[in-house]
Amino acid sequence: MSSQNQNRDKTEYMAVFAMMGGRKVKLVEGIEGRRAGEAMVKTISDYLKP
Repeated sequence: MSSQNQNRDKTEYMAVFAMMGGRKVKLVEGIEGRRAGEAMVKTISDYLKP
């Protein structure tokens, strides 16, 4: 997702999904910026690894 304000500044928002039991489940949403979203995916992946 992305939004744009009156000054035409564009902000990108991300969400993180996981497949659980054959269903797509939203884990996190409204993460501001691609870097923050990618860092969240890495954090979650690292946490879930055995």
